[in-house]
Amino acid sequence: MSPLLFVLSMEYLSRIIAKIGERERLRFPENCEAIKLNHLSFADDVLLFCHEDYLSTYSMLHGRDLFSRTSGLYPNKGENEIYNCGTKDYDILKIFKASGFKRNNLPFIYIGMPINSKRISTKDCQILVDNITGRIRIWSSRTLSFTGILVLINAVLLTIHSYGVKSSLSKKKVIQEINAICRTYSWTCKTSACTPGNIAWDKICKPKHARGLSFKNNLSWNTAAIGKHV
Repeated sequence: MSPLLFVLSMEYLSRIIAKIGERERLRFPENCEAIKLNHLSFADDVLLFCHEDYLSTYSMLHGRDLFSRTSGLYPNKGENEIYNCGTKDYDILKIFKASGFKRNNLPFIYIGMPINSKRISTKDCQILVDNITGRIRIWSSRTLSFTGILVLINAVLLTIHSYGVKSSLSKKKVIQEINAICRTYSWTCKTSACTPGNIAWDKICKPKHARGLSFKNNLSWNTAAIGKHV
């Protein structure tokens, strides 16, 4: 499908779901009724929101079916999931039967980041730490110069965290753990070590004209990224 046809299709779907939001029987999720938020779309992914009651969910599914019958585009049931909170068991069974989707629990991972209705916890951010340590394990089998290691840390490892903290405030414990992993890899080419680094991490994060290595300061970067939402 051409990009133009895809955009037109998503616009049609968006208008259908927005029209359904005008019905009296559709109840919005908490804090979403004032702005009439019942869906979000990004590229070829669509998130549908509604109250946990069966009538609201059925209305959203009806809009999805109308779009599929009109456009000929049907969702892949193997990649579609339903996340619910506070729904009665009887209603859940009816929703599963009507949609054919599988059930999953929050938080879910989207573009490498956990999505949750609450503040992201230290456990939810563990995916960032695992991603960073996984990259280091791959690089450990290669012979890299000290300059090459520094470039990889600043351009890849710290960028992974910078991308993940654009929308939420990270726990200081997670930031300290990521800094410790990067510091250890820069001096020992490993993910963990019992000895501290040769130079304090705060000094390494200073610009080169101040005798640092211009590494990104994760804590300052996180605070600045959150500031744009104020």
